[in-house]
Amino acid sequence: MLATAGVSAAQEYPEWFLNPGALDCRTPVVGYSYPAYHADSAAVLAIRDGFINYARQQALRISGGQAFWNTEIGMFWMGSNFVESFDSSRAGNAENILVAQDTVFRDSFIFTLLTGAGCELSDHALATRRVQALAPPAWVGGTPKDSAFHYAVGLAPQYFYELSSWREAEKYACRNLARTILTSVKSVGKIGYQGQEIINEEVPVLLRDWEVAARWMNPDEKIFYVLVRMPKQQFGALEPESVSK
Repeated sequence: MLATAGVSAAQEYPEWFLNPGALDCRTPVVGYSYPAYHADSAAVLAIRDGFINYARQQALRISGGQAFWNTEIGMFWMGSNFVESFDSSRAGNAENILVAQDTVFRDSFIFTLLTGAGCELSDHALATRRVQALAPPAWVGGTPKDSAFHYAVGLAPQYFYELSSWREAEKYACRNLARTILTSVKSVGKIGYQGQEIINEEVPVLLRDWEVAARWMNPDEKIFYVLVRMPKQQFGALEPESVSK
């Protein structure tokens, strides 16, 4: 359900949330939770969610794909069947690796930063920024390119629960990252009349050690953006039979 009530009117975020990739910390991860009757309970749920996100960032399998109908008047999307899977046992190990550094409580959701032990956040990282007063980051208009990382951007509309918007934007960013790294495009046939064809994109990819590099919320258009990145040497194609949920 799309709505506006769930997003904080102030639209303020700590620097570590907007630009986690700039932190001088090992394995920065953000966990989310919905509000609970007891604030401590909500914080614990956010930490547990952070452990799960840590497991996803260690190794995330994305398989499936999407189909398009290519005609003389343009290309039309026909649907998708992407599947994500990861080793959930890594989440249990995260308790011995990650430390909760900061927790922000909002009316509609709670989010917590977890990092490797020994990380000390600077005053700049903890500072809160109001997005209305800032220019959109350059990556919103064009994906960064460098020799070290693959990048991809995902976006989502504003939902009643802001948590849902951030999660969906991150999910689509990961799918786009997989497509950026390895996209096999197969023309499976022509139908109707000359110039028409069905194009199937299959994306069997294993993302390793990827991370959220930045987040942004457009306060005017109510769109949520997430930038993800992964070292260029940390990926591999999956054989179809090896992919399972």
